[in-house]
Amino acid sequence: MFFYYSTFEILFARTLSKYFTNTIVVLKDGSKPKPYDILGRTLLRIIPFEYFTFLSGRKLGWHDENSKTFVVKKDKLEQNISDFKGLLEIENSI
Repeated sequence: MFFYYSTFEILFARTLSKYFTNTIVVLKDGSKPKPYDILGRTLLRIIPFEYFTFLSGRKLGWHDENSKTFVVKKDKLEQNISDFKGLLEIENSI
C-alpha cells in the first residue's frame, strides 16, 4: 500500500483510480506536491482509523488535512490555471 500510493503520487500526482476519476493531488496553490508531502500523506493513510475521519462529514481526511494536499478535478484545475495565465497576459499588456 505504501509503495503503491507513494510511487504513483510522487511520479504522477495521481493513482490509477484518480486517473479514471480524472482527479489529481495538488497543494493549496494548485502545484504538484513535493515528494515529502506525498510521503507524509501516504504515512497518514496507514493509520487504521483514518478512513473513519470522513464519516463525521469532514471534507478532508487526515491524510489530506495534515499533508496540506487536496484532490481536485484535473480538467477544472487546468482551466483555472489557463484563466489565470490569461489574466496575467492582459494585466501585463496594460
